[in-house]
Amino acid sequence: MASNVESIKAYHATSDFGNREGLDKAKQHVAACYRSLNANETRSLIQFALQHVDSDEDTAEVYLEHLACFQSGCLAELHLQLLDHKFLKPSVAFAEANEEVSKRLVRRIEDFAIDDALRALGWIGDAAAQQAFATWRENPPHWASQIEWDWHDYCELGGWQLTQDGANRVLTLHQCYPLVRDLPNEFAADFMQTNIDHADQCQWCRRTLTTLFTLNTFDQRLRSIPFKGRVLNITTCDVCTCYGQVFTSVGTDGTSRWFGENKVPEFLPDNGDTWQRLQPNILKPSQELRDPMESASWFMPINFSQVGGQPTWVQYPEYPTCPKCESKMMFIAQLDRGDCEESGEGIYYSFLCTGCQITATTFQQS
Repeated sequence: MASNVESIKAYHATSDFGNREGLDKAKQHVAACYRSLNANETRSLIQFALQHVDSDEDTAEVYLEHLACFQSGCLAELHLQLLDHKFLKPSVAFAEANEEVSKRLVRRIEDFAIDDALRALGWIGDAAAQQAFATWRENPPHWASQIEWDWHDYCELGGWQLTQDGANRVLTLHQCYPLVRDLPNEFAADFMQTNIDHADQCQWCRRTLTTLFTLNTFDQRLRSIPFKGRVLNITTCDVCTCYGQVFTSVGTDGTSRWFGENKVPEFLPDNGDTWQRLQPNILKPSQELRDPMESASWFMPINFSQVGGQPTWVQYPEYPTCPKCESKMMFIAQLDRGDCEESGEGIYYSFLCTGCQITATTFQQS
């Protein structure tokens, strides 16, 4: 039987898995291998990646990204070496980097590709990164015109908001329950439900609304969700939110209603009712938590539907701003259409503003 390291290298060296079933099996196997790496195997893969930093950047990036997501914190001793090589990809590799790393990045930021450095600092998110972003936001440096995103986007890539006073406000939940298929119908019925038809219609296209998530926040497994009521229903139009943000008002009694100040997107399809509806409760929460970092990259070999954890941005960070208080909303859960239907693509993201009891949904696809 091949070792974990051998299996991982074979997976990354393979470009054709035959068909969808073959690819899915290969992803499941390599994810299990990454999760079960021991210390020696992890060091072996880190050294393998480091050997390719100067000669094959793509290979180095692939291995570092998978290690950062599946073995959180394992790259801590590598960060300074990566800075010496001026190699800042993938940015998620710098999650949990120490203060020496962040201060060096800030002090010598013009020695690096600036966008790469800003993304790395977003993942670090420590006091030095916070202070730097706050300073740059108030007094943009001469290189600010070169950056790709707004300042807040780099912070939000790492799952935090830079507040007005320059502090780090966490926007994600540490606990992460993956949502999977083929569990018994009765499993977790009192804990969580997905894709339930709502009584109301979309005010834009008149399609029946969908409650993507019904979450029993009094259940001990969901106590980390900062909601005041017993049941949190995150409702949306599964068609229109593919084209713009959809907000709903939620009550502590489990009610959810279309938010009256929703802004109509510039484009909406004419044939929304022809879209296939998502099958109710086809996804259920796994009985086991997974590391919240596993979903931090769209390139990970996992199913992305989940409650909690890091959002899997297909394009760029997109935390909605609450239409009432104008704070960034907390990420609660995501649902991948590909987990629900064979030809599905794209991820629905759901968010909550606790103080205003407003939820939001967005959608991204490749």
